[in-house]
Amino acid sequence: MLPLSFSEMILLAGLTGLGLYVLREDLREMEIPALPVFLLTALAVAFGIFFPLAGGPVPPGFASAAVGGLIGLGLSAFVRLYTTWRVGAPAFGGADILLIAGGGAMLGPVYFGPWLLAACIIALLLAFIGPALARRRETEIEGETLRVIPFCPALLVSWALTWALARTGQLAFLVG
Repeated sequence: MLPLSFSEMILLAGLTGLGLYVLREDLREMEIPALPVFLLTALAVAFGIFFPLAGGPVPPGFASAAVGGLIGLGLSAFVRLYTTWRVGAPAFGGADILLIAGGGAMLGPVYFGPWLLAACIIALLLAFIGPALARRRETEIEGETLRVIPFCPALLVSWALTWALARTGQLAFLVG
């Protein structure tokens, strides 16, 4: 593991601060202002370009960030459209889409799959234990009250965990 550079620490501090703000807003209001999410996504893209994680078939840097971000954007937009069509309610909101695109850019295509798998597992665990620990996450969509899975907190927690494990070499088996 290489030590963190000063620039990397500054970007990580910004990512952490914005991530904690977004997490707090989602848990308190189930609604996140757009500007912090855009800033968080922009910092994640910059991080993926300037401080890429090593490994994978795509060269690290801009190419890896672009591929990871596009995979995240495309997959999340498809899932939102599909669930809206099939179920009548979107699977997640615009903030989730931007966070998935930003996380994909920062983590790159190699760590994208494990990150989202971890996010889904964490979200389901939070959905089962969350109501016992906090208020119920319910919202009204088109006149129907729906329970909302806390996917944004799961995305942020698994994003940080995946980055830390990849950065320390604990996920080196994924890159061969």
